[in-house]
Amino acid sequence: MTNKRGVDGTDMEPMEQLERQMMTMKLMLVLMRDRKAKQGQVRSVGYIREYGEMPDEIGVYSLGQLTDEQIVTLAEELGIKKRPPVGKSDIYMNELGYALVWAQGSVDLVVEAEVKELAALAERLHLAEGAVGKAVASHQRAEDGSTISASEADSPYNEDRKAWEKLIAYWFCQGTSNEVSRFPADYVLSFDDALNMNTWDIYEPERFIELVWEHIQFTLSDDKLTIRTCK
Repeated sequence: MTNKRGVDGTDMEPMEQLERQMMTMKLMLVLMRDRKAKQGQVRSVGYIREYGEMPDEIGVYSLGQLTDEQIVTLAEELGIKKRPPVGKSDIYMNELGYALVWAQGSVDLVVEAEVKELAALAERLHLAEGAVGKAVASHQRAEDGSTISASEADSPYNEDRKAWEKLIAYWFCQGTSNEVSRFPADYVLSFDDALNMNTWDIYEPERFIELVWEHIQFTLSDDKLTIRTCK
């Protein structure tokens, strides 16, 4: 017996909670579009192409009752896939890109970025001169591979916090030091429960980073920096 094949073409294993929440969120946005919820605020939902129509029998309650396999099958039928590796947005709604963030999980904001690339980006964005080098030099004095939390009183990343917030927001939603993403995110859509619209919040990228700053951790290894939120 073979496993069900997922939306990326690979054999499907049981969904992680994060993956299920992200897929359910995309399906919910399609449902909002097709049922004209919230006074028809969602006019279009897709990624390169508009997603297909939600079957008439699917509502919020029934969507929440679907098994992992049924969610994947429904997503396939509607043309929903994971974002491409070069993408920063997870979905396009009303022609604007959104990075989806499940608020109960960790979020990879920057993954193994070379310090020199971050410094180059900071210079291109006209951020505080030497902000990257200064903080990283202080971090390097700790053991290689160590992790420093932004919430620590003596975190070297707090001295030029605003510069780091802008830098992280750009890397997370717009691009790298080398190029602007073909699929940028104009906003961050954060949610606790994909099925409950009352838990949804939309932020501009820099505002989102500002709000999660106390949960951000910086891990430095081999002159590469990984930045993520940790609950």
